[in-house]
Amino acid sequence: MNKHVLGAMIFLILFGALLGMAADAIIMTESQITTDSADQTEPDFDGQYVVCQDNRSGNWDIYMYDLVTQYPIIETRITNNIADQVYPAVDSGRVVWQDHRNGNWDIYLYDVKNKTETRITSNTADQQYPAIYR
Repeated sequence: MNKHVLGAMIFLILFGALLGMAADAIIMTESQITTDSADQTEPDFDGQYVVCQDNRSGNWDIYMYDLVTQYPIIETRITNNIADQVYPAVDSGRVVWQDHRNGNWDIYLYDVKNKTETRITSNTADQQYPAIYR
């Protein structure tokens, strides 16, 4: 092995180690996002947005927090209905959840960029535990 190849390998190993240490430092940072005394459960995170279900209004609603473009972090209420909305999932600015506003569980989607809500399912049987991926 010549000295140029060996030097490049050592550089890559050291660079990788430094990146690993930087990633560990970021992962180890802990900050409280929610401040309401009610329960917030079932969080999901896509690298920018955190979503969770929140019981502050006496039923479960979906809330979102933008950790990248909004500082201080602004809380956004995604749903506002007397029925429960639960089990949120988020990916690439799209939020899905399970919603009981029509008397059974349906799946809804919220587009963060367009600020629009869409009912995804409408079957009379329950549709539950949504997931979303790119």
